[in-house]
Amino acid sequence: MPELGKELSQMWAQLGAEEKAKFEKMASDAKEKHGEAMKEFAEATKIEGFMKRPQSAYFQYINANREKIKEEHKLTSIGDIGKKAAELWKAMSDEDKKPYEDQYRKDKATYEAWKESDAGKEALAKHKALKGGKTEEDDASPKKSPKKGTNKRASSKGEDEENVAKKAKTVSTPSGRGKGRGKGANAKKAVQTQLSESILAKCSAMGVASSGVQYQTLLEKLLTTEGLANCDQERALEMLKDNDGLLNKVRSLLLASGGA
Repeated sequence: MPELGKELSQMWAQLGAEEKAKFEKMASDAKEKHGEAMKEFAEATKIEGFMKRPQSAYFQYINANREKIKEEHKLTSIGDIGKKAAELWKAMSDEDKKPYEDQYRKDKATYEAWKESDAGKEALAKHKALKGGKTEEDDASPKKSPKKGTNKRASSKGEDEENVAKKAKTVSTPSGRGKGRGKGANAKKAVQTQLSESILAKCSAMGVASSGVQYQTLLEKLLTTEGLANCDQERALEMLKDNDGLLNKVRSLLLASGGA
């Protein structure tokens, strides 16, 4: 793939302005169509009164001060802005953090109340259906016991969940052991993480991000980042969703917050 990329880059550089303009027009048209399709999809899947989980006090602070931090410290990259925001947050007194923490507690209380209301339950059920979540009928389907001699564990939610469990992957980097693996003392330390069954089910329901990459793949890549292997998987997946699958952006935000 790297060799192919270099070859294509050289071919592109050799194209004349007129020839390039045709492809640039195609890209522009495709981008415009994609934007229109995304708007139509968002409108079609909009759930009246749906409420998202509130952001933590730290992320509320970042959202409220991102532009200010960017301008005052002359930063441009998302990663640098996130790191600086983390430094400033850690240096803040409890009194300065209090407004953000109070707002988070208030938002959380409002969300929890909505979640338990009839309107909230109805909206969450619709949201689950749109995401391909299982229905009560699926949960009530006949259960199959694992065959003797296999390492499948019994599932309380029937065959469907058992099939999801079979797809669970252990994500790891080379440990450096054995011929041709790693680079001796410079080999990266192995990072392992196990996606839970519920997270796998959510990834499957969410499908593919606008980048064309499956959310499960994005989450696995995110969790192999040094310092993020033990972060909250559900929160990480929610952040990928909120940021439209932008892996580097979510990675920077999580690292800046200490991998929370």
